[in-house]
This record gives sequence, structure tokens and C-alpha cells, in this order.
Amino acid sequence: VNGLTRITTNGNGTSEALLLLNGPVSADEIYGNTLVTLQTDLDDMDDLDLPAIINGINDLPFGAASTFPVSDLGLGLTGTGMIQPVTAQNDITIMDITIGGIGRIERVEYGDFDSTGWLQDQDFTLQVSLDSNLAVSGTEAVKLIWDTSVESPYLMNNIWLPAYDPSNTRDFLFGLTNYPNTAMAPIQNSDSSSGATRTWLVDADNSKITSGKEFQFFLQDSNAATNNLIYARVGDSDASDWYRTIRPWSFLIRDVIEQPSRVSILDNVIDPTKGEKAELHYVLEKSGMITIQVFNLAGDLIDILHRGRQNAGDYTTTWDGRNRNNAIVVRGIYFVRFTGPSIDEYRKVMVVK
Repeated sequence: VNGLTRITTNGNGTSEALLLLNGPVSADEIYGNTLVTLQTDLDDMDDLDLPAIINGINDLPFGAASTFPVSDLGLGLTGTGMIQPVTAQNDITIMDITIGGIGRIERVEYGDFDSTGWLQDQDFTLQVSLDSNLAVSGTEAVKLIWDTSVESPYLMNNIWLPAYDPSNTRDFLFGLTNYPNTAMAPIQNSDSSSGATRTWLVDADNSKITSGKEFQFFLQDSNAATNNLIYARVGDSDASDWYRTIRPWSFLIRDVIEQPSRVSILDNVIDPTKGEKAELHYVLEKSGMITIQVFNLAGDLIDILHRGRQNAGDYTTTWDGRNRNNAIVVRGIYFVRFTGPSIDEYRKVMVVK
């Protein structure tokens, strides 16, 4: 530690301070349980008076240790985490979900684990990728810690954590939240493992899996040397107080409310410049020729999302607010026309920028 910055004051004292290290922290240092040592002259930094620090470990504020792990949580940016979710999908066959193709129901991927993605309230699988440096193996190597719509008493800076001893100031999770979440779902070992991938099946019969709730989860490794490190995401890595944006990964659970002819438009107000898409979910009672087109108010054809024969079943496709030349359309009202066996329906989409 080579610096300290006052963050939060409490009366005449300081209740929260930011320690500045003498170099960047690597994933190996976090997972390898590298220790940071508080120097005896720490009280001279930033004009803070912390005499308790130089009196030894027993007198340190908040019960902290003079030597402690470089991080109490395993953090990483999307796509670069040591342990990170890759996909979550309902327990049904996934077809082609690229633009212009047709996919079955919904699937959450990478950057959608920030409450922007969603799944139906059905059984679903969650797949996680492990960094090659993690010395863990088998289905018990990584555990899933989850809950839905966590109640406010368990939250601090919008984060909650699993059970720990709130009376033990030496517990490595002490002080990160007000109370441990004792109402969370039971911790789960993965159901299968393959190389660096772990997969869980979450049963929708669990009373916590209901439409309108937010599925929130952490991951935890089985390495005792790291105190079974818990992994989370950083919500805004560019913020000056990025450490206040630490969150569990999450996505929404919701029903698809069917519209007439079982052709339903979802998220029909979109900003294509932000990557937003309108989703069209439909149910075919019988096989037939399906055509899905996008028109503007003048009746001009903007895009063709699908044209071809399909079997009976549930399907989803998306429109990303672009025309056939892959250019973002102007703001305004657009119509998605769906034609199929005994079906001819229009659904409205508003494009905003």
C-alpha cells in the first residue's frame, strides 16, 4: 500500500478509505491469495489520523488485519473475468437466433447479465466459463449462489452476499454488506463439467422462479486457499467510484403475454444506436409458409426478417432497427407484418434516438 484517500467521513473520523496499491492487481494475485500489508506510517497519508494502525492488529479499526488478501471478491470486466457466465437459456432447443433467422424462445449471453436479458419462467440452464489458471476441477469446483428480487435489509450499495458470521470481524466478507442473505436459495454445485465449462440446471418449480422477478447470482470457487473466493461483476468500470457498482450477475424472469393470433411483440420501443432490438414471439399451431417483414408509415418495405417454411412450435426473432442495407432507420413508427397459416397480423415498433 502506498497511499490512502478519505472516502466517507463519520463525525470527526473516517469510516471509509480507499487504499492505493503500488501497482495493478492481476488475476493471478487475486486467485493466488496475494497478501497486502498495511505499513505503520499509513496514518500519515492524506492527513488522516489512524493511530490504531500502528498499535498492532488487535487495535485496528473494523477488526481489519494488518495483512489481508488483495481482494475479497473476484472481479472482472465482461468477457475477461476469471469465472464468468456465458449463456443462460430455457430448457428447450435453440435454433438460429442471428438477425434474419428464427430462434426458439430467449437466450441470455455475455453482456446481457446486467438485468437487460430475460428468460421465461421455465426450467433453464446456466453455463459458466473458467479461466485456465483456476486450479479447480469437477462439478464441485464452482458453486452457484443465487436469489431473486432480494429484500432491502440484505442490500448495501445494491449488493448482497451469502451467509457469513456478522459478529466475526475477521470474516473476509465482514463489512461488505449489513447482513448476510439468509433467505437465498440453497447453494448449488454444477450439474455437469466439461473442460473449462460448468453447467447448472435451475428448476422453475422453485417458488423463487416466478415472472416479474430478477434472477441474481454469484459464483464461488472451491479453493480453500482463497477463502472460497466469491466472484461478481463490475457494473461501471469507468466510474471514479467503480467499487460502488459491484453487482451480482442478473437477468429478468418474465412470461410472454400472448397477443392476438399468438403473435406477440416485445420491447417495441427501441433505440438502435444502443443496440436495442424489438422481439417478435409467435406460436404456430401448424406448419406452413411464414413471412415476417418490416414497413414504414408510407408502406415502404424496410426489411425482411424471415421468409420460409416452418414447423409448428414456439419461435422468436428480432428486428434491430436497420434496413436491408444494414443502415439504422430514421426515428418514427414502423410496422412488423407477420403472415402465416390463417394469420395476417401487424405489430407496431417505435424507433427513438
